[in-house]
Amino acid sequence: KTKDKSKTTAVDWDPVEWNTNVVPYLARFAHSLDRFMDGPTDLHHKFLTDDTLKRKEVIRSLWMDSPADFDQ
Repeated sequence: KTKDKSKTTAVDWDPVEWNTNVVPYLARFAHSLDRFMDGPTDLHHKFLTDDTLKRKEVIRSLWMDSPADFDQ
């Protein structure tokens, strides 16, 4: 058996692409995750035991209340 080799593709750095298409989602995800983890324990329990629609609503509410950049 041969060892698998990782293949990478070099991509030029594009600050506009980064700021437009990555930062807003990364900032919102980080903010939402932080709020969820710092939230009350019963929220964690509900999230783990509720059905899919209720879990999606928790995610949606955290996401919608989060900033789209790191300056806020």
